[in-house]
Amino acid sequence: MKLLILLLAISLTSSMFAQKKLFVRVYNLHGKKINTGRVLSVTDSTVELDEVSHTGTIFVKDIGSIRTKHSMGHSILMGSLVGTATGAIIAAATTHPAKSDPNTYQIEIITPEEQAEAVIFLGFLGGTAVGAIAGAAKNSEHFLIHGDPTKWKSFEKLAAAYTAKEKKQ
Repeated sequence: MKLLILLLAISLTSSMFAQKKLFVRVYNLHGKKINTGRVLSVTDSTVELDEVSHTGTIFVKDIGSIRTKHSMGHSILMGSLVGTATGAIIAAATTHPAKSDPNTYQIEIITPEEQAEAVIFLGFLGGTAVGAIAGAAKNSEHFLIHGDPTKWKSFEKLAAAYTAKEKKQ
């Protein structure tokens, strides 16, 4: 049982150490999110993002601001999903169906179903807490561009440093 939990924990956290490209959220000049994705390339006048279904190019003149990394809500959601799944796996592995013996009059205070629900709920709460802590601890950066090529240089330097670090590893 301990080995199963250990293997599950390793498989759930192994993706955290995978090398990934810089994830950004791009907002227009009015503060509305216009695009999200991983940075493929950055030039003096554009940023190219790898989106879910296609590749998108955004011009600097259309960018109001850029935020790196995922939002706090995303971290909380992912933590709660992982916690719920972990709680469900632990509940399935540890709860056993009730055995009824007609010769004894045992009263069960907590049924196995209620125990499983409690373990799943605790997994959800724990995962949500971990997601909230992880979301607060990550160092997301905010770049105010407002279509200005001189302000764009600071983000361009960050993207270049991130790409160099990724290639070095």
